[in-house]
Amino acid sequence: MHRSRLAFHGLLLLAVSCSRGHGFWSMGSGHCGDPVHSSRTEGTRPPLLLLPPSAADLAAREVPLLRGFGPPGEAVRLPLPSFDPCVLRIGGRQWSLEPVFEGGRARLPLGPAGEAFGDAVLAFDEGEIPGLRESGKLIFHLPPAGKNGKAEASPAVTARFGLEFELVPLLDPLPLGAGAELPLSLRFRGPGLPGARVRASVLLPGSRKGFGVVFEGWTDASGMILLPLASDGVWILRAEHRVLEEGRPLRFRTFLVFRTGMPAVRSRGGGGAFSGRRG
Repeated sequence: MHRSRLAFHGLLLLAVSCSRGHGFWSMGSGHCGDPVHSSRTEGTRPPLLLLPPSAADLAAREVPLLRGFGPPGEAVRLPLPSFDPCVLRIGGRQWSLEPVFEGGRARLPLGPAGEAFGDAVLAFDEGEIPGLRESGKLIFHLPPAGKNGKAEASPAVTARFGLEFELVPLLDPLPLGAGAELPLSLRFRGPGLPGARVRASVLLPGSRKGFGVVFEGWTDASGMILLPLASDGVWILRAEHRVLEEGRPLRFRTFLVFRTGMPAVRSRGGGGAFSGRRG
């Protein structure tokens, strides 16, 4: 894949220079937690975000709906007037999930999926602000109730959802670990989008500090890009695209989130979303 570059910085340097502010991970004059924008001069709100569910979330069979460019994210507290139902896919089945707003936070109950388990994809489309369309996907493992979960490659993870703007992994990333490479296709209204920038940040296992943009690359002529998974952790990939429709600018932004190299998570019991060691 052309023009890709791996931009790992010294973790010690970043750990010292990064400081958390307003729900973002910022670093000096740049931004550790904003893998799309080099600045926030546009004054746009943080995008919607789905993160891998914690053990407590799995016990409650739900996924929190957040805002932010990276962990930990801020709770969505008010209903979203133009939010379409999320779609959950596991294997060859799918369900529509409606967000529930209570207790000062939004969550997506997984109840409609019943006792289904396996590598799952949760996707959404939301266009609340004129001129902006947001979409995103979370890939996570949903274990059987009361049992240990182990990621197993699933074709449902690599299938297109049909979102207007979508990052499609061509391999299930969950069983992968540090040192692997993940091929992806960036799609815009169907075809691959060439020459588009994709940025990735990673949260390392056992840490709550973001280490900024660790990868930046551009899609090739077919819309493909190869992501080196240089570290285990929670990966957040983002892309953005702008078009003119009826003479008016329209901006699309999308994300893909998944976790690699983490130990099995039980669907009952304690533990945080980002706790644990590499297995």
